[in-house]
Amino acid sequence: MIKQYNDQQALYDIGKNHYNDTNNCSVVAVAISTGVAYGAAFKALEKRGRKRGQGVSNFNILKAIVDLGFMPDRVEGNYKTVRTITDRLPKEGKYLVLVSGHILAVRDGKVLDWTEGRRHRIEQVYKVTPREYKK
Repeated sequence: MIKQYNDQQALYDIGKNHYNDTNNCSVVAVAISTGVAYGAAFKALEKRGRKRGQGVSNFNILKAIVDLGFMPDRVEGNYKTVRTITDRLPKEGKYLVLVSGHILAVRDGKVLDWTEGRRHRIEQVYKVTPREYKK
């Protein structure tokens, strides 16, 4: 069974210490929102064009999630900032949240990112579910 990290800092540390990887918010967000290991998320994003220590396009992040066997479904709503998103999202589920130049994960009503409590303006929100459960 894959260990799910409730502390995003552990994933950032794995990236830095075991993969020599920085600027890896996309890897951390994919790992948290899908429940896969850091290495699996790293490889899926690498396959989609991410280079170690660099960002990757939102399109390729969403494609990597599909490659891992999950569906990112866009969630419409009046989501303003990271500070207020947990008031507006359901308390259960895994979500990817895109802000300008950054991506983060929300899992079960908790922001798992350094932007928690900050006023970064939200651009898009996606609910991440296993593909076989897609309806």
